[in-house]
Amino acid sequence: MMPYGYRLMGIFGCWAVARLCWLAVGLGIGNDIGNTSSHTSLLLMLAMVADLAFLGWTVGVIAKAVVAVKQYKQLAIVSKLALFMIGNGLCYWGIYNGDMEYVRLGIYLGLYLVIALVLTLGRRVVPFFIERGAAAAGDTDVVIKNSKLLDGLSLLTFLVFMIADIFFPNKLLITLSAGSVAVVNLIRVAGWYHPGIWRKPLLWSLYVAFLSICSSFVLFALQPWLGFKHSLAVHALALSGIGLMTVAMMARVSLGHTGRNIHAPPKTVVIMFALMILAFVFRVIMPLIASDHYSIWLMMAQIAWISCFGLFCISYLPILAAPRTDKLFG
Repeated sequence: MMPYGYRLMGIFGCWAVARLCWLAVGLGIGNDIGNTSSHTSLLLMLAMVADLAFLGWTVGVIAKAVVAVKQYKQLAIVSKLALFMIGNGLCYWGIYNGDMEYVRLGIYLGLYLVIALVLTLGRRVVPFFIERGAAAAGDTDVVIKNSKLLDGLSLLTFLVFMIADIFFPNKLLITLSAGSVAVVNLIRVAGWYHPGIWRKPLLWSLYVAFLSICSSFVLFALQPWLGFKHSLAVHALALSGIGLMTVAMMARVSLGHTGRNIHAPPKTVVIMFALMILAFVFRVIMPLIASDHYSIWLMMAQIAWISCFGLFCISYLPILAAPRTDKLFG
């Protein structure tokens, strides 16, 4: 049993306090009271304590649950979350000391740990969802291919890439490692393909997200030699591995975990996924094609991103705020 009720509210409260502190800093709230720098420093200190408490509490409850059911292999997930906490601490350390190198290390470590989680969990859930979803639609020839060798190579090559890109940005090493991640995962994705996914937005969105992750690593492999901005590859990875993958997963599990029919999502999901794909196009592809209009593409990507998650809130808050339809606990 995972935390619920007041304990879950406490975990969420830590996250919310940190976000509100950062919002107050950004808006300059309270700067007219006393010493501005000390006021900002106090808000940042509170944000750091709340952020680290949120992550530490989360790691603790997940580790306790894993040990309780003796699924010790899942401790690999817990270790990634613990490293994420370290990345968060590095970021705050850099902010307080005015050292942007620590901020960079913290942000990139955090980003790549999230992608490592996506590559790990995506291997478990995406083919499973495709197999179940296509079978539910009446397809009888659903054959999903998986390989433990490819699973291992995916994480190994990604680890090499992560270390190289953060600590040893050698052009050849980044190209070889990023290219290897792309090739390994393209082979995995090819084994998960079934034509039936295109009839179900909750399936093709996950598939497109994984394909976009692969394309992001292709960009990383090409960037040192073609000279476009490193940030384009970074944003491609974030928009696909976090943006589209997150909204696609939330759109599905929000139905299943509230006792609703996962095969009958809100009609708005197609628009949501299209908006996130548009954000990817405007933020990554268009600057490669027409860099002179970079600020316009950036603005369009921001509008698409905000519209996507705004529409998700409108569509899913009533679902998430209501009791389970099957009357079960949760």
